Amino acid sequence: MHIWVLTDGKAGDLQPCLGVAGRLADILRRKQQNVTIEERVVKPKAPWVWFMPYGPVNPFAKLDTPDDPLRPPFPDIAIASGRRAVAYLRSLKQRAPDCLTVFLKDPLTGLKAADLIWVPGHDQLRGPNVLVSDTGPHRITQTMLAEKRANPLPQIADLPQPRLSIVLGGPARKTAYSSQDVSNLVKALEPLAAQAGSLLITGSRRTPGIWLEALGQLIESKPGIVWTSSSEMPNPYLDFLASADALVVTGDSHNMISEALATGVPLYLFAPKKLSPKLTAFLKAVYAHKLALPLDKTASQALELKPQKPIDSSAIIAEEIRQKLNARNASATREMNGN
Repeated sequence: MHIWVLTDGKAGDLQPCLGVAGRLADILRRKQQNVTIEERVVKPKAPWVWFMPYGPVNPFAKLDTPDDPLRPPFPDIAIASGRRAVAYLRSLKQRAPDCLTVFLKDPLTGLKAADLIWVPGHDQLRGPNVLVSDTGPHRITQTMLAEKRANPLPQIADLPQPRLSIVLGGPARKTAYSSQDVSNLVKALEPLAAQAGSLLITGSRRTPGIWLEALGQLIESKPGIVWTSSSEMPNPYLDFLASADALVVTGDSHNMISEALATGVPLYLFAPKKLSPKLTAFLKAVYAHKLALPLDKTASQALELKPQKPIDSSAIIAEEIRQKLNARNASATREMNGN
């Protein structure tokens, strides 16, 4: 079984696709199937990229050459995400009709974009080939977390519990943080930080340095680690997730929240006043299902430490792909037998 992961290489599209492909590979390997996963990167140029996702791939490009991202051998399954990948997935289906195509997030071109489409609950797309879940796919597995917990970083191993991990995002499209939002975040964190034994704070490429400086003040009288891009060690994001007894995550990233929910530890979310409509709807669904608590409204309470059930949408999507693959194989067998 050969699986393609088809994106333009951006982490926000690549990592969810790899997460689903990895879970699917695990399922198939348990059934004694050989599985390979190959990343294919699309790099459309002007003017064709201007019309994506609606327009075609370059019709004058040379096929089946090293520069062709869809060069054979074709896969059994292709998992794609991102605006630029839509046209390539459509082209792949034309060149390899037997390939089962999967698209993560709304392709914006309708239900015919792929054999299976996954969308988060706050997107409007619905149909017989659309799978919906509140949280999104990602690469973090329970095995990864268990390995990190069994072998924590030396800098973390001796830190007292409970450990409160704080994961910061930052300004994003249609989401903005004011200076007052940052002050509110620090203020809301103070009572939780006071109850924690130690703090683990990390940011992303979107995190303003001033945020880390502001939150770093929380550990002046508390043991912990503040990771910044200037730190000597690589970003210990996964280590911080695995070592947490409770988590605080800013609400500006669907991926970060979904990954936090995979840990099975209590989760607090903080959102700025100017949050994108889609993320606002996502957070409302998370709160409605009691998967997390809003930080600014609950921080005065006792630090929640009761374990929760891990949420793993990657496995749900992978199982749906497996079922579609089985149904297709069964149909092909019936046709061969004349039934």
